Amino acid sequence: FLNYATITQNLAQTDTANTAAHIDQSIKIYNDLLVVDTANTTAYKQLASLYSNKKDYNNAVLSAEKVIVLSESPKDSDYRTLATILADQADAEVDPAKKQEIQARALSTIEKAVEITNSPYVARAAGQIYYQVQGSYTSDYERHFLKSLELLDSDALYAEKAKDMYKTVLRSLGVYYYTIAKDNAKAKEIFTR
Repeated sequence: FLNYATITQNLAQTDTANTAAHIDQSIKIYNDLLVVDTANTTAYKQLASLYSNKKDYNNAVLSAEKVIVLSESPKDSDYRTLATILADQADAEVDPAKKQEIQARALSTIEKAVEITNSPYVARAAGQIYYQVQGSYTSDYERHFLKSLELLDSDALYAEKAKDMYKTVLRSLGVYYYTIAKDNAKAKEIFTR
């Protein structure tokens, strides 16, 4: 049985490794840590990421859900992580009924992240999840990217700090209006900002 200090030392050695063997070793170490500290949300976050990297979505989802359950007040990033894993799980699912169920969970989870904060980053992430789950640009994609743009526009200092994201949001909306919505006037308005 590993003690807490040994676990911490082993994590420091394997945390940055990305090979399959190192991922498996890291998973074992984090699970050993959870035997000692069952409420360690950092360990569950790391496990969610590691399992997701292995495409073991069932365990990734369980780990991400555990973070939310154990947190006194879950962060938007906790819900974004779970939504992303669910969207990836849905992409990998071959059973159409299960796929649809997982997609619905991904969308409801990303909406929880949006409810928690008024962040352009979260709004953009929500648009991306909708795109991934729905397989195309939709009005939900547009809604979230417009919300991100609105939040960036409402705070010039914030927009200045997030110039690259601002450009990405504008470009994404412009492409959406030009290619999907076929609204050249809106596309031109966005592209000339």
